[in-house]
Amino acid sequence: APANNIDYFLTRDNVRMFAGLYEAPPIGDPIRDELLSTFDFSRLNEAHAFAQPGYHRIWFVIPHTATPVPIAGAVTKFYVYDYIEKTWTKGEFADYITSSGTFEGGSTTTWAQLSGTWAQQVGAWSDFPTESQDKIILLGDNRGNTYQMSDIVFSYNGTAIDAEWETKDFALTPDYMERAMRAARVSFVARGDVVSLSYSVDSGTTWTEIITDQELSPTDTEYNIALNFITPKVRVKLHDNTDAKNFFASSISFEYIFSTTRE
Repeated sequence: APANNIDYFLTRDNVRMFAGLYEAPPIGDPIRDELLSTFDFSRLNEAHAFAQPGYHRIWFVIPHTATPVPIAGAVTKFYVYDYIEKTWTKGEFADYITSSGTFEGGSTTTWAQLSGTWAQQVGAWSDFPTESQDKIILLGDNRGNTYQMSDIVFSYNGTAIDAEWETKDFALTPDYMERAMRAARVSFVARGDVVSLSYSVDSGTTWTEIITDQELSPTDTEYNIALNFITPKVRVKLHDNTDAKNFFASSISFEYIFSTTRE
């Protein structure tokens, strides 16, 4: 999606921007883990993006694994990047949206064309989207319907994006596979607001949360969490899905004790 003389696009490893130079730096690091974990790449042709220059926004609409096929009541996820504020937000369309487009309005919006009550209007009458030359956003669904997206009544504020930092598997080498290890402690250095800690013994298929919303210090601080279970491999992750909260982690380590036999 082009905006502000820059192309914004989705790749298989991130969201990137290209300004005509040799590199396309990533801009999607804050949402990368969540985006890639729910993106259904088998339906890549349904992914699309569009720009809202009046609001400095780029919309990325994606097919996600929670909706494997077009079904009644399906929703479509989107992520929105504000290229002035350098911030991300997300939400869902209450329909199975598969395409988008724009056209220039021929006249300024009138009072009679507004939908909803006065209390539902989230923009001022002097806002740019009401001007006749602003791009009007059209959305298409899987049934062939086309909708006009209203900038005046639509709001996506207040949705938290789940931030994650996941390790690789800590596993025994083949020489020790007849033995097991007792997980003893996980340590991490972090700062910020809150963070939760989970572990997985099946390479991330399922997770067990052991710390929920741990309050963090505003400066880098080491946190030590005691563990006590037997496993041949384990991975851990730090994560947070609290609105207006964040965390910064700089290191994570895992301690274990050999067990002579598996239990």
